[in-house]
Amino acid sequence: MELTDLNVNNVLNEIRPYIEADGGYLEFVSIDYLEEGAVVFVKLLGACESCAMSSMTLKQGIETHLQAQWPEISQVIQV
Repeated sequence: MELTDLNVNNVLNEIRPYIEADGGYLEFVSIDYLEEGAVVFVKLLGACESCAMSSMTLKQGIETHLQAQWPEISQVIQV
């Protein structure tokens, strides 16, 4: 599957219900292509904004899930 905004959003739809179950919301922002690989930018909103575990959710949940689909993603960054 090609790394596009639409495809990333579709893959994020797979994990959004888990984030929303805890009162949070995950918003896709953009993809940037750098020398070290693609970088995906997202916003964690709602309960995720003040949650101490949001950085773990970002790296071990969202980033891992996206990298499993697209190994060329070097990182996911919250904006």
